[in-house]
Amino acid sequence: MMRPLAVIVLLSALLLSGCGERQATPTPRRHAYPRVAAMPDSATALQVDGVRMRINSSARTERPETAWLDAHYDRHGATLHLSVLHAATEEDLNKAVANRQQRINLNIGDSPAETGYFKSASGFECLLIVTTEACATPVQILAKGPGCTLVSGAFVIGGRAENIDSLRPVVKELENEGKRILESLSVKPHSLKDPMTGKTMNVHR
Repeated sequence: MMRPLAVIVLLSALLLSGCGERQATPTPRRHAYPRVAAMPDSATALQVDGVRMRINSSARTERPETAWLDAHYDRHGATLHLSVLHAATEEDLNKAVANRQQRINLNIGDSPAETGYFKSASGFECLLIVTTEACATPVQILAKGPGCTLVSGAFVIGGRAENIDSLRPVVKELENEGKRILESLSVKPHSLKDPMTGKTMNVHR
């Protein structure tokens, strides 16, 4: 908190600077950079290798492979690289989680980060990792779901389409998008017949 005496000194200095003769050299004005607009509320429903999710409608999407999704957020100069894995066993799933966590740590490097954990309505255990300093991958997501399903992704900032005064507004928008994607995850069930009883079962991939 600023002390009263310091405030008085600052006010006095400001008042004095407005008195006396005008300077011949004009003071350059600050250039105000526009802030990035918030993403629209609408979203597009997608399915990546049996996993349902919702991606903001402003993103351009590509499918390099069946289990991969690239979502380009041109206004924010960022791309989400997302992948889906269906592990054969719980042990394989845990190994994949450990591998992804190692990759996340490598992406972060020495940048401090905050990690949020929550469980989605569809049963996914979700991690949202956000760096608090400049980083090429400021937002990363990891989710473990039913049927030994693993969803992982990283938002990569490769350039900015708009001039902004700080990367923080961009990171905040990407953080919100990452959380919305995690909350929307669900696994598409498919039917199999029990070889012993012949009955149809709904299982997760």
